[in-house]
Amino acid sequence: MLMRKFTLLLLAAVMAVTVGAQPQMVKKTLGSQKPAAAFSMTRMPVQQLSVDGLQREQAMPSAAPIMKAGSETELVVPPADLVTERYRMNGYIQITGWEPVNRPILIGFDGNDVYLQGFMYYLPEAWIKGTLSEDHSTVTFPMQFVGNLVNSNGELRDVYFWPGTSTDNGWECIDAVFNYNEEVGTFVLQQDVVTYIFENTLVDGLRYFAVYDSVLNITDDSDTVEAPDDLVVEDYQFTATMMECIDEEAGEWTEYEDIASTVKVGFDGDDVYVQGLCSYIPGAWIKGKRQGSQFVFENGQYFGTYIYIGEGYPIYLVGFNTETSKAEDLVMDFDEETGTLTARQWVSLSAIPDDAYYYEIYSNVVISHISDVAAMPATPEILYFEYDPDYEMALAELDVPAMDVDGRSLITSKLSYQLFTDYGEGVEPYVFEADWHDGLSEDMSIVPYDFEDNIDFLRGGEMILFYGITDGLKRIGVKSIYTGGEETNETEINWYLVDENYVPDETITGIAQANSKANTQVLYFDLQGRQASATSKGLLMKQTRKADGSVCTVKVMR
Repeated sequence: MLMRKFTLLLLAAVMAVTVGAQPQMVKKTLGSQKPAAAFSMTRMPVQQLSVDGLQREQAMPSAAPIMKAGSETELVVPPADLVTERYRMNGYIQITGWEPVNRPILIGFDGNDVYLQGFMYYLPEAWIKGTLSEDHSTVTFPMQFVGNLVNSNGELRDVYFWPGTSTDNGWECIDAVFNYNEEVGTFVLQQDVVTYIFENTLVDGLRYFAVYDSVLNITDDSDTVEAPDDLVVEDYQFTATMMECIDEEAGEWTEYEDIASTVKVGFDGDDVYVQGLCSYIPGAWIKGKRQGSQFVFENGQYFGTYIYIGEGYPIYLVGFNTETSKAEDLVMDFDEETGTLTARQWVSLSAIPDDAYYYEIYSNVVISHISDVAAMPATPEILYFEYDPDYEMALAELDVPAMDVDGRSLITSKLSYQLFTDYGEGVEPYVFEADWHDGLSEDMSIVPYDFEDNIDFLRGGEMILFYGITDGLKRIGVKSIYTGGEETNETEINWYLVDENYVPDETITGIAQANSKANTQVLYFDLQGRQASATSKGLLMKQTRKADGSVCTVKVMR
């Protein structure tokens, strides 16, 4: 199974902060799973998927699903008065190839009976029924009939929700058990039990239309903001100051250097939509309503819930008034001429909707339009690289700043990055081949910053899976490319040494070595002086130690 790559949340130390005239707040620290830990959880590459050899049915692409009346197998019919709420299913499905699932579904509870509509890819109107455990900790969905489909030969097939696991004696149909968090509203499939869930045509064997991987979760989606389908968005720069308590007893706060990132903004009449304010759920939107020369964002808007090791953590937008110590609607002054939005309060990414029980909190928040001008992008960096020789695949984590060398935000749709390999015989651009990557329709060498398929690529190169990496790789490099103001600028290649003893022959490569793991050590620390992962979120101290003994420490925002 292909490793699934998400920006993961880790709830760590909880610290109560008393702030005198400042607001009463509780800090909830966010971290991220180290890539090495995630890589070690890989079961097998998707190309090795053992269900490939099983018999598949092909659905008629233009045929509407048929729900057969009077079937020997009864369809699940929910109560007429069932109250449902909107959830979102997240995972991976194989139809012709693996692709991500991120679609809305409906769930309703009737006592201990749980009804779910929208799970089935080919029969989205079908319902499945599960049972809530007495202690409300799990929901169990057995194998069940969901309707009928016409296959590519024009034959009518029964279709079943069919959870399965592979055994020494073949495939066994078992119940799909989801761990349920009633407070947060999340369902997480017990991955160590169920291997796949099939949209199957047999009760006692496998001949299937589609199959889901066991990395499957369902999160509450009832209150998230949905932007209009025809919304026109542009890149804006988000700047702010990270607030951090430096003396818990005295309630003293400190302001650090301004941070900057890129968000999407769209205007629809008197409404404004902003996407990307929550770095942990970058696809989430918030919505503001115009009131004169201001836009007001209702307090407690729900970014969504993120899953980490089977647990779900909700994140909300909270505007916090430092004078009254109360959570309130976030008010942003709007400059009509420049299109700039400026917050009047602190902005909190909060664990609850009506208080600053916060993961991160910012002051001096400004969202400003980015001009399309020529710029030299900041140099990217390979933070992490691991190679698995058994499958000739590798995992890399990049830091591709959406900034220029002067710290100004770039238009991400005009930013790309490119990777290079060096096996000791010269530098070659690495080509992502469509035959290996289900998210690609054609081979790709230059990767757009915004491109992601949530399988092999995350946006901005946050994580990338490579195939065809073989023994003997000496180093791997990356450069950024930006086309703005009708001018293209490229950085030099920044190298990561895989073989620490390798000394490149520049007469062969013709390219200077910008960085290497051999002569430079980069460490990260949190504000309490504890060593952190390079992928940790929040304000970090980046310490660069060179071979000559010199040390440079700077503050960075992840």
